[in-house]
Amino acid sequence: MRTSAATSTDVADQIDQALAEAERQTPASGAASADPAAASAADISSQLLPPLSSAQEQDERFDVNARGVPASSFFEALVEGTRYNVVVHPGVTTPVDLRLSDVNVPEVMEIAADLYGLDIQRNGRLFRVAEDRIQTRLFPIDYLHFKRRGGSETRVSSGQVSSARGSGNGTSNSNSNSNTGNETRNLVGTTISTDTESDFWRVSRSAPRILAGCSPPR
Repeated sequence: MRTSAATSTDVADQIDQALAEAERQTPASGAASADPAAASAADISSQLLPPLSSAQEQDERFDVNARGVPASSFFEALVEGTRYNVVVHPGVTTPVDLRLSDVNVPEVMEIAADLYGLDIQRNGRLFRVAEDRIQTRLFPIDYLHFKRRGGSETRVSSGQVSSARGSGNGTSNSNSNSNTGNETRNLVGTTISTDTESDFWRVSRSAPRILAGCSPPR
């Protein structure tokens, strides 16, 4: 249908005014808005990339001021309000005395284990605190069960010695028969013998005993 509204030029004039106003505002928006495609690509890349900060840097940092606090109470208060959990063995009764600044939970756990001789094991977000004690652990060793042995020998000959040997009654003449012979012997001046032996399993049994010691505590 052809009406007066359809043939009116008011809408076209409004569009022209909007385009002109947009062109006037374009220089003031800066060079970054001149290329909207590049800006959109940069925004998409920034959203797809993972954060540069690690999980340790994202942990909340705080100050620690403890004076003679029981271990169970200290560790429970340490993880309160954080994403970590802690389980303290009943045998841990060491009082904790620490003053630290700008630390997080894993750092405090490491310092406490080293300072008070505690056995603190971490499994994800769970810390298990126990007293230091003798532990039995198994370590698989991928090594063939055999023993190697080798030897070498070096001889140095210094020369030869010749000797004459005869048999008879002590007298000699042209008509008598006598048996004579010559003997040559080699003299060996120096002999060097070297034996090498490698027994991995004997060393693997003795090394832990040397490290652990024989007298308690070990």
